[in-house]
Amino acid sequence: MSSLSCAEFQACDAKVPSKATFYCVQCNSLQCILCEKQIHGNLDNQQHERLNLDQIDDEYCSIDKQHQAVFYCPTCASSFCYACYVNQHQHSDGREHKPQKYRGEQLLTTEKNK
Repeated sequence: MSSLSCAEFQACDAKVPSKATFYCVQCNSLQCILCEKQIHGNLDNQQHERLNLDQIDDEYCSIDKQHQAVFYCPTCASSFCYACYVNQHQHSDGREHKPQKYRGEQLLTTEKNK
């Protein structure tokens, strides 16, 4: 699987792509370790829910079977790669789609359980 790149560039260099390690649900963005720490070090952002992308299972996207899945949508009971989730699924039918990492228990990172 090709790695996803940081989309924030708040603590990393935009000219040298940094590997995205987190997806923040509230920011709706991919973040490298440095940017995640800077963004969520702010008191207003500490309770944001973040998915650790390094914990990807061996599942493939429900839309594009060639891409490895990074999210599971419990609303639809389907797995998605980042591009398909953001571009086709996230706002597809008016229902609330909240991505999570695993099919079972929702494992999200916040400052409390980090």
